[in-house]
Amino acid sequence: YEMIHDKEHIHKLFESCLRDNLHSIWAGQELYRKGNSKEEFFGILEKNMQPVYDSARRQGYEIWNR
Repeated sequence: YEMIHDKEHIHKLFESCLRDNLHSIWAGQELYRKGNSKEEFFGILEKNMQPVYDSARRQGYEIWNR
């Protein structure tokens, strides 16, 4: 994910698909923020996706491999 800030070509590709594929406000404001470390990126992703996994488990879905 760091390459979207470091490489102009990749940043343009990211921006072109952003509006059609990134629907969560937290992802744009927190996840892809410039300067996040790999650990911060994974922590933000887990914090925001955990409720989705928890909801799926409550509905009877099995635990997904990570």
